[in-house]
Amino acid sequence: MTWMHQHDVARWGERTMRMMRTVHEAARIVRTQYHMETSDECLTRPQRFLMMVLLHEGPQSVQDLARHMGLSNSTVSGIIDRLEAKGMVVRKRREDDRRSVTVELSDTHARDIRTCHSAIDKRIDDFVQSLSDTELEAFCDVVDKFSAFMRKEESTE
Repeated sequence: MTWMHQHDVARWGERTMRMMRTVHEAARIVRTQYHMETSDECLTRPQRFLMMVLLHEGPQSVQDLARHMGLSNSTVSGIIDRLEAKGMVVRKRREDDRRSVTVELSDTHARDIRTCHSAIDKRIDDFVQSLSDTELEAFCDVVDKFSAFMRKEESTE
């Protein structure tokens, strides 16, 4: 219990502490694994997340990226600006509607990211595939419920 103080256990109770330790440890492991694979890129967490959304979902509008990331359009636009300056993403105007812009990985970085993350993604996919449909649904339901609760609390502050 290195990252929390003893008074937290008394205040929160064992069930809450177990959940907090579990969430913290899972996030730490995933963050560490992805960071080890992308440490030479010097990307922030939001930049890495945006890159992963583009890798898995393909070209996206700023609005779609903001929705995926749970951030405002202006925040995502700033993240895109910094990644574009590094040559990692490109903005492209759609041919059918020149007012509409999509963001996608640059060709070079798309190849690099696919190579870097394939081992980690495979480990995560292997875990997901090891779950029964019921376990996966329960896991996603609990995480979605927790995320919605935290977003609600965040918006009232």
